Amino acid sequence: MEADLPKDNIERAIKKGTGEIASDRIEEIVYEGFGPGGVAILVEALTDNRNRSSSNVKHIFSMHGGNMAGSGAVQWLFERKGMVRLAGGKPSDEAELALIDAGADDIAVDGAGLTVTGAPDAVARIRDAAEEQRLKVLSIGFEWFAKEKASALDAETGEKLEGLLGALDEDEDVNAIYTNYNVQ
Repeated sequence: MEADLPKDNIERAIKKGTGEIASDRIEEIVYEGFGPGGVAILVEALTDNRNRSSSNVKHIFSMHGGNMAGSGAVQWLFERKGMVRLAGGKPSDEAELALIDAGADDIAVDGAGLTVTGAPDAVARIRDAAEEQRLKVLSIGFEWFAKEKASALDAETGEKLEGLLGALDEDEDVNAIYTNYNVQ
């Protein structure tokens, strides 16, 4: 039985499936896997081609001693938190209390300024409290935090893990990578 599809439609579908033609829709996908030494890894990807992205991430995992995992196999090891990054150093006691009252779980000073974390639904309140305290908001967003950190890896396994994370970072669809191990 022959299908009544014009040749152009078939060719366009093939090109879209192989990524030669960009899709109109960008999807956010979270891939889960384990790296060398059993390190848990979450990969956030933004893609217009789910098949290409999935294939690339799976290939990178397998080439660097890791393996993809099913949905939920890794994600339960992480907690999603809201992040508000602020300019400047340690805030005044009054500003710190205002941020805590708005829902901040943690306030940390680092080289880039001030990072305030809280529940995802508290991000807007934390941002508003910071602005009321005349603190400059640099960015807001959401990140995954490991509930527990992985144990130390030997040098060879650590190098393999760094290679995997580097290769993932180089993929054009990968937006962010989260792990339960602190790579030095």
